[in-house]
Amino acid sequence: MPAINKTIQYLRQCYQGDNRGLHLPDFFANKVSHQLFFEGEEKVLTGFYEELPLLPEYGEKILAQKQLYLREKMLVLGALFMTGNIAGGFKKGEALCAPFFVFPVEIKHQGEYYYYSVDFARRQINRLVLLQALGDIDHKEDLLLELEEELGFGPLDYSQVVKVVNWMETYLPEANAQDALLYPKLESLEALEARYKSKEKTLCLSANVGMSLVDRSESTQGILADTRGLQDYTEEHFSAPIRELLGDPIDENAQSADELHHAPAILNPDQEKILANAGTLPLSVVQGPPGTGKTYTIAAIALDHMFRGESVLIATRNPEALDVVGEKLMELAGVSDGEQIVMRVGKGSYGWKMRTKVQKLLMTVSKLPEVSKKAKESQRQEEVAKRLYAHAAKVYEKQTEKEQKYGPWVEPPYPEGYAWWKQLWMKTKANAHVRKSKSERGIFTLLNNFLTHQDAYLKARQKNLIESANHHVLKQVEKNYSMFNSLLAALKAGRSGEIAKHMEAVDMKVITKAMPIWLVNLNEVHVYLPLQKELFDLVIIDEATQCDITSVLPVLQRGKRGVVVGDTEQLRHISFLSQARQEVIAKSLGLSLLGLPDYRNTSVLDLVIEKLSRAGSMVLLQEHYRSHPSLISFSNEHIYQNMLKVMTDRPYVQDSRLHRYTLDAKRDRKGVNKEEAEKVIQQLEMLVAGGGGDLEPIHTIGVLSPLSEQAGYLAKLISQRLSPAQISKHKIMVGTPFAFQGAERDYMLISLGVGKEEHHAVWNYFNRTDMFNVAVTRAKNHMWVFFSGDEEELPHNGMLKKFLDHMLKEKLKEHQNPEEEDEFLGEVKAAFEEYGWEVFTHFVLAGILIDLVVKTDKGFFGIDLVGYEGLYYAALTLHQHSLLHRAGIQMVTLPYSLWVADRRRCLRYLGNMKGS
Repeated sequence: MPAINKTIQYLRQCYQGDNRGLHLPDFFANKVSHQLFFEGEEKVLTGFYEELPLLPEYGEKILAQKQLYLREKMLVLGALFMTGNIAGGFKKGEALCAPFFVFPVEIKHQGEYYYYSVDFARRQINRLVLLQALGDIDHKEDLLLELEEELGFGPLDYSQVVKVVNWMETYLPEANAQDALLYPKLESLEALEARYKSKEKTLCLSANVGMSLVDRSESTQGILADTRGLQDYTEEHFSAPIRELLGDPIDENAQSADELHHAPAILNPDQEKILANAGTLPLSVVQGPPGTGKTYTIAAIALDHMFRGESVLIATRNPEALDVVGEKLMELAGVSDGEQIVMRVGKGSYGWKMRTKVQKLLMTVSKLPEVSKKAKESQRQEEVAKRLYAHAAKVYEKQTEKEQKYGPWVEPPYPEGYAWWKQLWMKTKANAHVRKSKSERGIFTLLNNFLTHQDAYLKARQKNLIESANHHVLKQVEKNYSMFNSLLAALKAGRSGEIAKHMEAVDMKVITKAMPIWLVNLNEVHVYLPLQKELFDLVIIDEATQCDITSVLPVLQRGKRGVVVGDTEQLRHISFLSQARQEVIAKSLGLSLLGLPDYRNTSVLDLVIEKLSRAGSMVLLQEHYRSHPSLISFSNEHIYQNMLKVMTDRPYVQDSRLHRYTLDAKRDRKGVNKEEAEKVIQQLEMLVAGGGGDLEPIHTIGVLSPLSEQAGYLAKLISQRLSPAQISKHKIMVGTPFAFQGAERDYMLISLGVGKEEHHAVWNYFNRTDMFNVAVTRAKNHMWVFFSGDEEELPHNGMLKKFLDHMLKEKLKEHQNPEEEDEFLGEVKAAFEEYGWEVFTHFVLAGILIDLVVKTDKGFFGIDLVGYEGLYYAALTLHQHSLLHRAGIQMVTLPYSLWVADRRRCLRYLGNMKGS
């Protein structure tokens, strides 16, 4: 096995050679849309204003388009435009109009007005265009890195422009960059267009700023900079997760953790094991199929660590996934303002949220005595709620134990094998138990009492979590006041030199302890956090199949422990690096590919699973909460081998939510099935016209096609046929499965796009398990599938054929009702049926076997029979009841003794159940 730093050097060169990142040579190209150029004097990029208004008609349209292409397009502000010729860089006659800088843009809608702001932290230079311009200069990648480091990530002021002009005059001496020094005064659009159309050969840099919608790209500079530092480290300087991943397994025993599970959440055994792993192991894995609560689990891990005074960094490549994690953290913590517990960086103006938070902390530190008092009171309230909760649990469990002990002795036939005096004693005790049950609250009310106290305890824990966090933060600020003041000064500084000067006084470990949960995009970690070994107690990588190995290394270096979350049955990151190129890179470093990770074909999740050395360090989440049962049944059966426990399943027959439209149509020469697309749009228009009234929920809608040509055509039709307001209102998103991974919508419309007489290569693509799995698991409530081909032409064992057959089977599915297996169950079932209720016996709900499930006109509820000797004798555990409660399933415990003694009372109570 090669040394860790050698492996990192290899992975860095693979990443560098993968040729990714921003490539925007022509701002007027067909792929670039909704261009808007600014004139006068630039006020946003300079940092003079944090936001400025846009014309309402432009703002509405661009916001809708941004939503429509959520994963595939990004709104940007280009600055300092290059025009002219790059030798060997473009096709003959192709014009260049490339921004030197590209800043992601955020649009905000308030009332009738639209405002835009830029995200300085996610600024990119037009990397590939500049690499082409530099030609054969040695180490040109490093020249761009050095330029990035010198410029920093603050506002684009005049001093930054001077640095760019000096850089161009040094490395591109034939270029004319002087016109850019007009900035922040902007050149007119007419002057830019004149140079663009003239196709003059001299490379020029001008002071122009323009907005447009472009293909989404990743910033690669930060990852290259961080890994350049890592490749010079020796083994002792690497974090435990990196040593575990790229070196030999760590010899020392896993860390021990004090009491775990402080999160205010109901967790199943798998999730409890995950929390234990996260708190103890250097590296662990969470395998999470669609809808199994990955985000819930991540939030629980983070809050658990926060409660214990530990810090957590959550990173992923998908910014929407970070938003979802942030929302789940707020929900679990019971707060409306995520800034109380989460540092979400990378959205909006550079450092704005962090600056605001630090400023607020410095202003409120004087309130520490008051906050300390609140924290002590919330801790006391949690302890009281915990005692009441524990008491309610004890009372219920004691009563069920008595029922199981004395229930069989209430009436004959009595248990055999007992002496006559023992029988007499047990009958006497059973009679006393019945009298007490009749005079006190029944056991069924005790279960409800336990669940009520459980909810109260979780709320008290939420409050204590927040109050304790506030107290902890202010204590850190009081103790390190000057350090936080220096941090604020650094966040306010506009120049990289000033930022560095202030940051010298800042110990980021103190900052992360005070602000314990950070959400950051993988590509932006370097902007906010130094490359410091084990800066956080825990790092979590979400959507790990979409992450290449190199991108994750800088994050793992910043953690004492790491948790990698993903699903091996979903789409992996896309790499264009060839096997031959990997071999060349390895050979140049004196390495053999046999001992190195496969950069092209292996996601970081794959590699971590391969390298795990401890039993139990990988846990599979199995409880599916997201979708209607008919929408997850195909993947559960054909991809996950029926391992998923579908928590949305119900005992009665539910109509299938899978809807199929069959057409007789073909694709045209451009690969578009226009007739099928028209049917999709008609269905979409019906959904938009029929939903979201004053009293109706607004359903989110996704439109997906596995074929990119079809997806592109659908996007074009949607832009033409629906208004920007309709697109935004329903959060309509369109794309291929690659665009939808990690996303979900209430309604999904799937245009398969294929027609008759297709080439066999198409069926090979449709047979990709990961692609197909993502495509058919995005819907929560309904899914419409449009198919124009001939089923007879489909490969018999192909995924598409299996799916179409499954849709038919799903419509015909019925629940089978097992025969009654003892007298107690039979009596209860017969009594309920006299009311006209539908009864299901021995039924699995939320993965738990329920004795009886009853459906009334008010809903349904489950019954746990206890005390009659036989199959239904034992009671469900309180933990099982808690999980059923979390899944929204109402339960009642029915004791045999009370049924015998006071059947009317039992039926009266059950008859008043509202149901789920």
